[in-house]
Amino acid sequence: MAMDISEIRHKNFIALLKEFQKIRGGPERGLLKNFGEQVKTSDRQLSHMKCKNRAIGKNSARKIEQGLGLEIGWMDSIRKTSEIPNIKIKIASANNVAPIIKEPRGNQRNVVITANKRELLFIEAALKLYRKAPLKAHEYLLQLI
Repeated sequence: MAMDISEIRHKNFIALLKEFQKIRGGPERGLLKNFGEQVKTSDRQLSHMKCKNRAIGKNSARKIEQGLGLEIGWMDSIRKTSEIPNIKIKIASANNVAPIIKEPRGNQRNVVITANKRELLFIEAALKLYRKAPLKAHEYLLQLI
């Protein structure tokens, strides 16, 4: 039996959520909030979509596609898990933030996260130390963790 457009969009939505979580890392808590910030949709609305309490309409599908940099209509076609595209995500952490690219590991894709000024200063200091003495920098950072 063929799936209707609502079922197709829901299946693709769940696959994108899983991919987003894989890239984002960490606990599932806050996933819909972060995803919502990315696609400019409330986490409440996304929760209703996830639980099938609300169908994913044309406008919502286009918003998700645009927020994740997908081609228009991507949500409307049946997809295999292997067809989930590379998506870039942005996770805001504070005001006055700057983007940082997190390099992919294993099956991860590129991730764009943000850091405030204090975090950037720490990262710059850690990089300077690492570039000067990689082994010592590694030891120091492991001691802090």
